[in-house]
Amino acid sequence: MNLRDFLLMAVVHVRGTAVVVFMLVILHECCNVRASPSSRGYSEAASPTSQMDIFMPGVVPLKHDQYFCTGKQVTLDTNLYITMLKAHAKMEDAHHMLLFGCEVPGSRQAVWGCEFLGKVCKTGLKIIYAWARNAPPTTLPHDVGFRIGAGTGINHLVLQVHYAHPFPASKTDYSGINLSITSLTQKYLAGIFILAAAPYFEIPGKKSKVHIDVECQVNIPKTIYPFAYRVHTHTLGTVVTGYRVKNGVWTLLGKGNPQWPQAFYPMDQAYAVNDEDFLAARCTYDSTDRERVTKIGSTANDEMCNFYIMYYTDAQGGQAYGECSNYIQELTDHFPMDSDVPLPPNPLLDELHEAGHDGAIESNDDLVPVPKIVEEWPASALHLGDVGGIAVDGRQSVHVFHRSHRMWNKLTFDERYNLQNSYRKPIDGDTVVTLDSGTGSIVSQWGANLFYMPHGITIDTHGNVWLTDVGSHQVYKFPAGGAAQPLLTLGVHFEPGRDAQHFCQPSDVAVHSSGEFYVADGYCNSRIMKFAADGSLITQWPVAVPERINPVIHSITLAEDKGLICAVVRMKTLINCYNLDGSFVQTIQHDEFKPQLFAIEYSSNFGMFAVFCCLFLLFYTGTFFHILYMYYLFLPQCILY
Repeated sequence: MNLRDFLLMAVVHVRGTAVVVFMLVILHECCNVRASPSSRGYSEAASPTSQMDIFMPGVVPLKHDQYFCTGKQVTLDTNLYITMLKAHAKMEDAHHMLLFGCEVPGSRQAVWGCEFLGKVCKTGLKIIYAWARNAPPTTLPHDVGFRIGAGTGINHLVLQVHYAHPFPASKTDYSGINLSITSLTQKYLAGIFILAAAPYFEIPGKKSKVHIDVECQVNIPKTIYPFAYRVHTHTLGTVVTGYRVKNGVWTLLGKGNPQWPQAFYPMDQAYAVNDEDFLAARCTYDSTDRERVTKIGSTANDEMCNFYIMYYTDAQGGQAYGECSNYIQELTDHFPMDSDVPLPPNPLLDELHEAGHDGAIESNDDLVPVPKIVEEWPASALHLGDVGGIAVDGRQSVHVFHRSHRMWNKLTFDERYNLQNSYRKPIDGDTVVTLDSGTGSIVSQWGANLFYMPHGITIDTHGNVWLTDVGSHQVYKFPAGGAAQPLLTLGVHFEPGRDAQHFCQPSDVAVHSSGEFYVADGYCNSRIMKFAADGSLITQWPVAVPERINPVIHSITLAEDKGLICAVVRMKTLINCYNLDGSFVQTIQHDEFKPQLFAIEYSSNFGMFAVFCCLFLLFYTGTFFHILYMYYLFLPQCILY
């Protein structure tokens, strides 16, 4: 019995009815496209349906976990539709393959390395298809197709192949995908909606049942009709369930064992999901045999929680992709009681798992949060002054450091950066407000009579709140929830300076998991200072730019998994990155950063985000959150390596 037979029988067992299996495995990595020995490519023909081959051009992977990409341009003269995808590969050669649509590919070369998604596509990355474990061809339902070409933003198709193991030098690989493409307009668009847990979740050790939930209210222009689903965790996952929630009624879309073959399985029917309906997924884990805490991430030591929905929607105005990584407490409280009950044993699928399913690792890198304005958020009246900084803690609470009634203008400091006497009374209003990220309601407020000119805020992994005050020229560490007195104070009150004991308008703090921390002594001294957990100085270095000026170092972030600390040079609209000892590594600069670059954050799962453009024009409006999400740039091409 071959793998296809196993999977056909598995679907009958899992769903309880005889259906034609619809197989599609998405492993969420980057895409490589190859030109096969016969490499036909796509060309307009007399027939409305033609074939396109995207194959690797005889590559030789020389190391473990190597990724290659190859791509093809599609015609931009008209819309085309992919109606069938057939992989030509062997699982002993190619661990998995992904096909992406790109506006601009990561390279124009015939083949290139693409271990990061930023190397797959420079712009416009959209996932279309994935293959693994000898999955059979995927034929979409009648009148359904993935739209590419003119006006879609998919100008190139890029295939990524992940090779788990190196080849002998004498062996070459031509794995790839054959596509059936038609110029006939399809009535429905094919699309994929992904619910994926954000990386702040943790799974404690020695627990027989742990839940991680993902929920969101969909914002879609047209009704979508889910018809297939796929689940994914790593080794601790026992069951994943997905639901549509409409008017308080929970409807099961799919339930799967993440340790079985990673395939798209058909739903009992195509369910309608309308705008403002909710989608929800629950992943259940068993960590009984593990001592340590397991985080959500993309490595073999981490876990994941993904529920994929394949759907079709109206071709006129429909949306071909969606994603969600939100958490809504009100929905979590109402998951059905049987949501965490595992599926009954399936000897065929269990046998296949024992024979070689390795909990294949997929990356969350392409699940980049899409910026959307959340209407009527915050829920209660929120009165903010100028906002210096914003941070999110491990529980998703939003912390805002603002200046209440105080404003920073040309008269605030003298020419030596001393705070003028009229400002030397601490702000009598609360300056730190904590909000519930789901409802926007105020959780707490504190900070009255402590600060003079608030600027940066950082929450470390223990919940401690780190704040910088450019008025007092000091850096503070407060316990979670705030306090009347800080746990640690650095700098000399009201004294700007350049030595090891002084700051001059410090702008930001980044805290390492070891307890060491970095301060951007940003406005006057243009330097980064590294401190031990007890506040003793370890080292410091200047942040230099080509012109002989003192640049404003406005924000810093740690890429801890890369061993890098990166700093925003505001007026020069660039990012400088250094090793943790201060040695320079690289500069990142984009036209999109202009006219000013304000802040950066780094996620090991998503890459780097930059806040740029016009925030300073809108600080006074009280809609900082909306503007923050409108003016950010995700930098997949700047994922550090």
